[in-house]
Amino acid sequence: MMIIGNLFMSIPSPSFSYGWFVIFSVIISAIMWSMFHQGMSLLKELEKHHLKEKHQQMLLEEEIKHLHLLDDEYQKLYRWNHDTSNHLLALSLLIKQKKYDQALSYIHTLNTSREETKL
Repeated sequence: MMIIGNLFMSIPSPSFSYGWFVIFSVIISAIMWSMFHQGMSLLKELEKHHLKEKHQQMLLEEEIKHLHLLDDEYQKLYRWNHDTSNHLLALSLLIKQKKYDQALSYIHTLNTSREETKL
C-alpha cells in the first residue's frame, strides 16, 4: 500500500486528492480480505477432508489386523483338522489290523501329548 501511495504521490497532478487513494486502498483491502477468507475456508475444508481420510485409513488398518487374526485362526483350525484326520486314519488302520493294544497306546500317547501342550 505504501508503494502505491508513493506512486500516487509522485503523479504531478494538481487534481489528485487523497480521496482516490483512500478509495483505492479500501478496494484493494476488501479484495485481499476476500482472498484471505476464501483461502482460510479452503484450508478448513482440506483439513476436514484430511481428517476424514485419516479416520478411514485407521478403520482399514484395524480391519486388516482383524483379517490377519481370522487368517491365523483359520490356519490353526486347518492344521488341527488335518492332524485329527491323520490320527483317525492311523487308529482305523490299527483297529482294522486288530492291533487293539497299539491303538490304545496311540490314544494314550495322543492324550499325554495334548495335556503337555496345554501347560
